[in-house]
Amino acid sequence: MPTEKRKKVLGILIDVILNRKKFENFEYHPESLSVKSNSSKKRERAVFFNRVKRVILMHLKIDKNYSIYIDIAENIYVGYVGTHLSTKRFK
Repeated sequence: MPTEKRKKVLGILIDVILNRKKFENFEYHPESLSVKSNSSKKRERAVFFNRVKRVILMHLKIDKNYSIYIDIAENIYVGYVGTHLSTKRFK
């Protein structure tokens, strides 16, 4: 990932952790129904935290090509940072 993208990701995460902003202040949104209903696309979004599997279906758009896949529960789970995972539009 290019340095400027990493800096942007870290800046967003720091702002949220320090309560300066909320994820909703950014382009934070759920996956489409076509992704949610596609088992291979859901597997692509599956990660393990403390041996517990989580399928992360929310993401924050960094720009047209990069996203952060994040699950917010009692904690913030960052499952993936990088180019957009596959969808109908992104192959």
